[in-house]
Amino acid sequence: MVLVTLRSDRSYLLYILEGERGPDVLAKLCRRRLRSKIPKLTEALTGRFNEHRGYPARLHLNLIEQHSAGIEELTCRIEVVPFRQERDLIVAIAGIRTSVADVIVTETGGDMSQFPTAGHLA
Repeated sequence: MVLVTLRSDRSYLLYILEGERGPDVLAKLCRRRLRSKIPKLTEALTGRFNEHRGYPARLHLNLIEQHSAGIEELTCRIEVVPFRQERDLIVAIAGIRTSVADVIVTETGGDMSQFPTAGHLA
């Protein structure tokens, strides 16, 4: 394996799932403030991670990727008029981010007239 500097926990996990199990190697891949903690990282990374334990981790990463792809597809669909207009109106409500508005539009189709009151929507 090529020694690289990893940028996320996910990168670490993928590196381990690809077969790197050496705690010294894995500890040296850390960045910034963690560099001062290489001895502790080496100790923490010493364990019994094997193919059997890697299987569910790989399964979950695949599910995360599938869900992320689905979310991206829905987000692209919402960009199509008239859904984008509804999303922009919902985002105008204090405390509602775009990702939450996307869920609301996906669930309701953006048509709030089907709900007699805000309580019915909630």
